[in-house]
Amino acid sequence: MAAAVLNPLSTINPNGGILPASALTQHVPRHGRSRGMSMKGKSAKGRNYSIVEDSDVTVAKAISFLLKRAVKADEAGSVDEENDENDYLIADAEGWVSVADLLQHPNMTELLVNLEDVQQAAASTRARFALRQKPDTDAERADSYQVRQNGKRTSLQAPVLEGTPLTKDSANLPEYAVYETTYQAYPLILAFGSIKRADGATHSPFSAANATDADVGIWVHLRTAMKQAPEITWQFTTTGGLVTSEAVPRCLWKKVVGRRQDVGLLLEDGEVRKEVPTYLRGKGGKGKAKRGKGMLRQEGQEGRVASESSDSNNEEEM
Repeated sequence: MAAAVLNPLSTINPNGGILPASALTQHVPRHGRSRGMSMKGKSAKGRNYSIVEDSDVTVAKAISFLLKRAVKADEAGSVDEENDENDYLIADAEGWVSVADLLQHPNMTELLVNLEDVQQAAASTRARFALRQKPDTDAERADSYQVRQNGKRTSLQAPVLEGTPLTKDSANLPEYAVYETTYQAYPLILAFGSIKRADGATHSPFSAANATDADVGIWVHLRTAMKQAPEITWQFTTTGGLVTSEAVPRCLWKKVVGRRQDVGLLLEDGEVRKEVPTYLRGKGGKGKAKRGKGMLRQEGQEGRVASESSDSNNEEEM
């Protein structure tokens, strides 16, 4: 065993700094990163990283932190008086928070976050929040957007409705109404055969946006739905969403699309095209296909059967 070689105290900078190279391992600083450390490399866990990607993660985590602590307008007065009102955000009855209010929060201003940063963070597959633009608004303005924590349970209180029920002749009728759900819940909705209100809720919430950040989006073509099922009423809420109090049967679903590329189109014109993979139906819906021992054993058995079949055929030919 080699004896430890100590650096004399006289070589240590009393004002701080990096120690000289170790006597046992030459040309390697004793503290801090290597001089050859690049802007993009390997982290301590062996994961590739970059400053840009880590910036998106930081923004996404900061947004999720604030959304988890957001309170509804009617609950804001009951928050502990010792907390400054700037410590939390105000959400509407469905859990949506204005992006303009989000960007004004001290946590966001300290990070110099802007609308583009929020949009980029929301586009990440790891984002834990959803971003949507309110209908007929300026795409360049922050107050045109709302964010909500993914998996946020919507309030069971009746939404505040705006205007009168929509008709197929309404000037502001969106082309689609989108019902957002998860990989775990969608198979249950499909088996039930329709989109129904949650227990205790008065309406089923839909989005009038042209895109969705949910795991699964069930798209209903409104003009067609109104022709085929005029008994179903649709109406805007004050927050820009769409709601209906009636069940929406599967025959009215124009398409069902999974967010992941390996899922894609699940249903079209009421006909099932694909099922949600089994590994996505567990908790969180973020599992990965696993190659377990059972699969290897099964493949081994299939290989053995194929081999025996081939040997048998060879014997018959001989």
